[in-house]
Amino acid sequence: IFDPLLGTSPIRTYTNVSSVNVDITDHPLIIQVSGPTGAVAPVAPAPTPVTTQQPVSLTAGTGPDTLVLRISEDAWQGDAQYTVKVDGVQVGGTFTAKALHTLNQSDTLTLKGAWGTGAHTVTVNFLNDAWGGTATTDRNLHVDSMTYNGVAHPELARALNSAGAQDFSLAATSTPTTPTTPTTPTNTTPQSVSLTAGTGTDTLTLRISEDAWQGDAQYTVKVDGTQVGGVFTAKALHGANQSDTLTLKGNWGSGAHVVTVDFINDAWGGTATTDRNLYVDGMTYNGVAHPELARAMNSGGAQDFGFSGTSSTTTPTTTTPTPTPTTQQPVSLTVGTGTDTLVLKINEEAWQGDAQYTVKVDGKQIGDVFTAHALAAANQADTLTLKGSWGAGPHIVTVNFLNDAWGGTTTTDRNLHVDNIIYNGVAHPELAHWQNSAGAQDYAFN
Repeated sequence: IFDPLLGTSPIRTYTNVSSVNVDITDHPLIIQVSGPTGAVAPVAPAPTPVTTQQPVSLTAGTGPDTLVLRISEDAWQGDAQYTVKVDGVQVGGTFTAKALHTLNQSDTLTLKGAWGTGAHTVTVNFLNDAWGGTATTDRNLHVDSMTYNGVAHPELARALNSAGAQDFSLAATSTPTTPTTPTTPTNTTPQSVSLTAGTGTDTLTLRISEDAWQGDAQYTVKVDGTQVGGVFTAKALHGANQSDTLTLKGNWGSGAHVVTVDFINDAWGGTATTDRNLYVDGMTYNGVAHPELARAMNSGGAQDFGFSGTSSTTTPTTTTPTPTPTTQQPVSLTVGTGTDTLVLKINEEAWQGDAQYTVKVDGKQIGDVFTAHALAAANQADTLTLKGSWGAGPHIVTVNFLNDAWGGTTTTDRNLHVDNIIYNGVAHPELAHWQNSAGAQDYAFN
């Protein structure tokens, strides 16, 4: 008997028998029965809906620190599978959920490591999402809670309803401690600050504010993947319409850039007034403002902000806005070499210029910056063909929308749309997704 989901070696082999009784409760199996003549008769039974299943307890890794994840699933045509990274390093292999969310049960996944004090990022990658068109024919993964060194973080509970990686941020201690009731009062007096970090000829200014509850919001900033400065602490209160000024210096030049803001200590007490949030109120690069990048970060984790800018040696000029095109020809591009073929069908809503984006496959960028041309309103699509040697198994395609723009109405809006993804001839139309704001979006498939 073979398990095609786990991909293991034979579990049990029967020879010279006429029939085999197998209890199928978890997911479809492929049964091969060899008779006296050596003939093999494959049988693929119809999927059995899962209504009862026992939770499991798993342990992976070694070290003095302990991270416990409580996991459950909506099981349909097989169990949800996932991997876990702590601070970017995977712990263990591929895990399979068993506890059913509808029964209020949870698996217990215990991870051991030497992660120490400070802020940490736990990345849960849901590998095999499936959907049959209804709420009862849907495979989902649920993170019910996390506990680090004895300190529970129920605020990190989250449903992963689509495949891909999601980050969970927490602050932790290196040894088990007895949780105590926080006594840090909520900041009620506005006290905006101005900070500067880095050196170089280019200047990036971020306007930052917060909802402070039981402490101030903390965050880090990367420009094009490289962190600038250390951990920053917000002080300006969003409710008072004030902003901190964070000035970052570097040698980034002109062209497209991605600023990554990582909100590392989100907290929530169950109400709108007991909530710690971070706000990016705006960004300015070498004197050119980007108010369209304003965004509320209501949950912990990293978010990307993409834009195109000029270098400090370039004098910005005032140009007449480009009108929104109503007709435009789709394009076909091919990039890369290899035995595998990934095809992305892309279109856009173009306003004052075309949407631009980059593509990574399993974390590695393929090609340079691409420009969309096909108009969604005309039901057209560009064809971007990427070649590589990625092989079988789960893959993650990351599409980073670089230059979102918005003029205040639905007709003055620049957006990017992934219309379909095709890998080695197999289409994944379920991955179709609008990217209505700048930043990276993961698309995961097997």
